[in-house]
Amino acid sequence: MKKLFSYLIAALCINIALLNTLQAAQVKVGVQAPRGALKAMKRWGDLGEYLKTSIGADVKIVPLKPNETVDAVSNGKVDYMLANYAR
Repeated sequence: MKKLFSYLIAALCINIALLNTLQAAQVKVGVQAPRGALKAMKRWGDLGEYLKTSIGADVKIVPLKPNETVDAVSNGKVDYMLANYAR
C-alpha cells in the first residue's frame, strides 16, 4: 500500500508539473536506478505509461545510476527527476 501511495503522489506531482511543458515533443523523467536500468524500468515503467495517457504527451522514463543524476539534471538530459529523499 505504501508503494502504491508513493507512486500516486509521484504521478500527481509530475502531472501538475508537466502541464506547463506540454509543448515538448518528449518529456524525459529521470529515475534513480542503483540496481540497474531493467529493475528501474520494471518499477517505474507503469508510471511513464500512466503519464503518457493522462497528459497526452510522449513520456520517457530515463533510468540513471546514482552518480549520474546530478549531471543529468544539470545538463538538461532529463526534464524532471524522481529521487529518494535523504535520511
